[in-house]
Amino acid sequence: MCLESCMAQDYRPLEIIVYDDASTDGTPGEVKRLFPEILCISTRKRVGQAGLRDRGFRDCHGDFVFSLDDDAYFSDTGTILRTLSDFQNDPGIGGVAIPFIEPIRRASHEQAPLSPHDNLRSFYGCAYAIRRATALACGGYRAFFQAHVEERDLCIRILDHGGGIIYGSAPPVVHMVHPTGERPRVQYLGVRNTLLFDYLNIPQPYVVQKYVMDMARLFVHKLTLFSAPRRLFYVLAGVGACLRYLLRRHAVSRATYKKFIRLPGHSPLSCAGPLPPPARRPVQHR
Repeated sequence: MCLESCMAQDYRPLEIIVYDDASTDGTPGEVKRLFPEILCISTRKRVGQAGLRDRGFRDCHGDFVFSLDDDAYFSDTGTILRTLSDFQNDPGIGGVAIPFIEPIRRASHEQAPLSPHDNLRSFYGCAYAIRRATALACGGYRAFFQAHVEERDLCIRILDHGGGIIYGSAPPVVHMVHPTGERPRVQYLGVRNTLLFDYLNIPQPYVVQKYVMDMARLFVHKLTLFSAPRRLFYVLAGVGACLRYLLRRHAVSRATYKKFIRLPGHSPLSCAGPLPPPARRPVQHR
């Protein structure tokens, strides 16, 4: 569904790159068989989403890069054209957060109503587009985040470079992520990377208070006697990551941080009614 919805987009020329993160299920061969025009790049060892998305900025040739997870699809053939129009309407923006829904996570919904072109603090990794030049100027993704929080880390640096993130006007991407997928790894990286984000980006005098508060909050989140050792391990892993990347700290300005925390985030639309089908190429009648 994912690649079919990409191929169905009205925009041309279209460069599509698939990154296979050391899978063992024959993905590269299937991509080549079903979509010979698509480039599939495989890794020998697992790199993580952040590293592969960063590689995408450097491997592609276009001025704009769209990101779509393998469990997501475009629901409309005009998504790319509509999103490029969003960029053209505001040359100063660095990224567009494309609307999306997560039908399996039916409890998810917008924290606050969003309108097209509203300013946001960040985008969600399964549904966004970014100016390639902006991503490269900000240093791209930091591969050591692996997955989770890496979008927030990139977006705060985009804001610090004078760019902005807006909410897009295209029909929603459908993200079929399962709520229990890789749960221990998700929890581990969520805690680790939140503390790493704090240390690397938050300026003085806010960083110490925010870091300590997040340590406490992340430890007690859904805490039980059984989960306490695991939660403590996650927090200590975050502290260890900060020590490992001690010299990588480059905090944003105070003005950027204040703007960042005031802006809303990119969250799923409420999901009700029939699920939008994947975008399809129109049938050619002879």
